[in-house]
Amino acid sequence: MLDLLFGLPVRVWGLLALVVLAPAVVGLVWGLLTRHRAIGIAARLARRAVVVMAFGCGVLATVATVALVRTGLQEIQRRHVPAVVELATRLGSGHQRSPRDMAFDRELALFRAVQPDARAAVAWGSPCLARCLAVATDPGERARVRAWALGQIAHPPDPRGLHMMTLGGELQLVVPAVLRDSTGLPTGHVLVVMRAGWVASRALQTATLLLAFAYALLAGDREQ
Repeated sequence: MLDLLFGLPVRVWGLLALVVLAPAVVGLVWGLLTRHRAIGIAARLARRAVVVMAFGCGVLATVATVALVRTGLQEIQRRHVPAVVELATRLGSGHQRSPRDMAFDRELALFRAVQPDARAAVAWGSPCLARCLAVATDPGERARVRAWALGQIAHPPDPRGLHMMTLGGELQLVVPAVLRDSTGLPTGHVLVVMRAGWVASRALQTATLLLAFAYALLAGDREQ
C-alpha cells in the first residue's frame, strides 16, 4: 500500500491530505473561536465527537481511494502483460543472435504503434546495460523517460509487483518483463509504461463523493 501512495500523482496527494487534515483544521479553528466562551460539557464532547468522526470518514475515503487505484492498476496489468511478455520474447531471441546490433528501438516503436495505451517503452541487455538502452516515446518526453530508465537499470522492477510512475503529471503503470535466451537464462529487461490516468481520475471522483456524503451525514447529526 505504501508503494501505491508514493506513486500517486500530486493532485491525488492533495485531495488525500485535504480529506485527512480538514477535520483537524476545523476542530482547531473551532477551539480557538470558542476559547473564551462559556460552552457546556455536552457541546464540547459533541464537537470532539464530530471531529473524530470526520477524521475517521477521511481515513475511510483514503483507504477507498488506494483500493480503487490498486484494483484499476491490477486490471491494466492483467490486460497488457501477455503483450509485454510477447515483446520480451522477440527482444530476447534477437538479442541472443546479435547482442550489439539488435534493433531494440524498431521493435519498441512498433509495439507502441499497435498498443495505443503504451506511452513509453524501454529495453536493455544485461551485458551492455546503459550502452544498449533503447527508448521509444514521444520526442518531448524522451529525456525524462531515458533518465528514469537509467535509474531502473541498477534495480529492475519485479514483474510480480505493481509499479507506478508519473509522466506529464499523469499516473502511469510500469509493466516489466525479463528478456531470456533459448535456455531460459535472463539476458535483459523491457519496461512498458502504460497510461493509467483514468484510474486516478475515477479514484478521485469516488473519494470526493465519499467525503461529501460523510460530511453531509455529520452536518445532519450536528443539526440534530
